[in-house]
Amino acid sequence: MLPGRASGFGNEWNDYLALDDNGAPLPERMRNRSWGPRGVVGRVSGHHGVTGATELLISGGPDDHIAGGYGGGGPNNFGPFGTPVVLEGGSSARYSGVTLIPGCTFFTDLSGCTFSPEISVCSGCTTEEAVRPDPTLEFLGGAVPGGTLQFRLHATAGASAQIFLGRQALVIPVAGIAEDLLTSRDRVIPLGNVPPNGQLDWSFAVPANLPVGLVFYVQAATSPAASEVRLTHSVPIILQ
Repeated sequence: MLPGRASGFGNEWNDYLALDDNGAPLPERMRNRSWGPRGVVGRVSGHHGVTGATELLISGGPDDHIAGGYGGGGPNNFGPFGTPVVLEGGSSARYSGVTLIPGCTFFTDLSGCTFSPEISVCSGCTTEEAVRPDPTLEFLGGAVPGGTLQFRLHATAGASAQIFLGRQALVIPVAGIAEDLLTSRDRVIPLGNVPPNGQLDWSFAVPANLPVGLVFYVQAATSPAASEVRLTHSVPIILQ
């Protein structure tokens, strides 16, 4: 799974006007430059590329997005856009929940721009949008001895859910589903059913005698329909 947290923003207009941030003219050697793609504001900025027959799984909630870059500019031309997701070398992507925001290359007269595709797909690459959004596990904080770990599960309303806590990180394929088992199941905790709003909050009291630096992993599983299981990404927890 690919949850996102980075953000960035590129302001190219001063570049286009050939002025620096203080309003002074740029050196001549910089006035003819063209800057490449920049990320735009978002929880994930810039593109994500995969190659070598890799399988990319992307899931998230309505506030999560992957944004392509806007082409930077000089006074004579503009750089190319950045595409949110780029698939090469026979790779595949399964995605749901997140918003993919195309990048943009501005026209030289600034009258508009050419948008990138949401996903750039090579010959032999494939994409799949999950019919039911895949579940996503969000960590809200509390990783201290004596504190309260707080999680939010985004999943199909009505699905039954459970959460795994384990000390060992794993990558074990599970037959019949796209996701892998990513942690040992040292504790399995039933969470009940996902509420109608598609969010299920869960908290866990951390024993005060656990040492700082202790590492464990959390993963959730949901069953949105009979005989169907979906797994989230895993969340590593380090007690601070």
